[in-house]
Amino acid sequence: MRILVLGGSQFLGRAIASRACARGHDVTCAARGVAGPIAAGARFVRIDRDVPTALRRSRVRHSTPWSMSRVIPARSVARSPR
Repeated sequence: MRILVLGGSQFLGRAIASRACARGHDVTCAARGVAGPIAAGARFVRIDRDVPTALRRSRVRHSTPWSMSRVIPARSVARSPR
């Protein structure tokens, strides 16, 4: 499964990303990159979620988004075809 973790550089997000990577999932962490390192095995995409179109412009494709700090409006993420 392709998983997008919004955040992923602090305690909970990093733990979820780490567990998902360990289970063989394709994990991308999208964050500003100032809070800490992301999980080993995950890809990092630098975005600022305070910019309304930042995630859409990043062109990250995923099947499951996880937000560690806020609700994600469905229109702000690009989902992969199933």
